[in-house]
Amino acid sequence: MGNCSGRPYHDPAESLPKGTLTSKIWVKDMPKMPDGWARMMFLFPHETLRHEVIRLEQLAGAMTGDDASFSGFETYFNTYVKPYVQWHHKLEDKVIFHAVSKKVKIPATISGAHAQLDMKMEAILPAVASKDKRKLEQAVALLAEDLADVMAEEEFKLAPEIDNFFDIKWMKDIVVTSNTWSQKTFPRHWPMCAKMTYDSMKIIGLDSLYKSDLPAALAEKLDTELQEDYAEPKAALIKRIV
Repeated sequence: MGNCSGRPYHDPAESLPKGTLTSKIWVKDMPKMPDGWARMMFLFPHETLRHEVIRLEQLAGAMTGDDASFSGFETYFNTYVKPYVQWHHKLEDKVIFHAVSKKVKIPATISGAHAQLDMKMEAILPAVASKDKRKLEQAVALLAEDLADVMAEEEFKLAPEIDNFFDIKWMKDIVVTSNTWSQKTFPRHWPMCAKMTYDSMKIIGLDSLYKSDLPAALAEKLDTELQEDYAEPKAALIKRIV
C-alpha cells in the first residue's frame, strides 16, 4: 500500500510482434475471409479486450502507488475498458447471439457468462479505492483469467459451429445490424470502441480488413478525428499513471 516503485510498463502495441495473436485457441493460423468470418467476428473484439487486459496488468504493476496513479488508473478503466466490455457484451447478447441462436445452440456456459464477468469487472473499482497495489493487481488478475476463459470457450466451441453454417448474406446482415445497433445503443462510446478495435487490429495486421466493415462516415475518422479524440488522450493518460 502507498508509494512504491513500479515495474517498467510495456504496452502491447509495442511489445507484441506484429501478427501475434493473444488467443489461447487461435495461436498460429489467422482466420481468413469469407469462410472464417465467425472466427473473425470474435477475433476483432477479443484481441482488443485481451490487449486492454494486458494494459491493465501492466499499469497495475507499473504505477507508483501514489494517489495520482490510482486516480489515473480509475479514469483509464472507466473511460476505456469498462465501456468497451459493456458494449461488447451487450452486442453479443442482443445482436450476435440472437442471430446465431437461430442456427446454432449456444452453450449455457457462454450465454450466462457475461453476468459473472461483469461482477469481476465491478471488483476493480473497490480495489482502486483501497489504494493497495496488491489488491488491485489481484482484482485485475481475476478479471483477466475469467475473461480469457470465456473468450476461449467462445472461440473453441461457438465460432467453429457458426462457420459450419456459413452464408455470405447471413454474415453481412449480422455485420450491418451490429453496426446499426452499436450506433443507436452506444452513440457516445461506439466511435471510441471502433477506434480501440482498429488500433488493436494494427498489432495483428487486420486493421484494413476491420476498417472495411465499418460505415464509411466512421471509417474515415479513424486516423484523424478519432485519433485526436481518443487515442492521443489515452496514451497521455497511460504516461501519467506510470
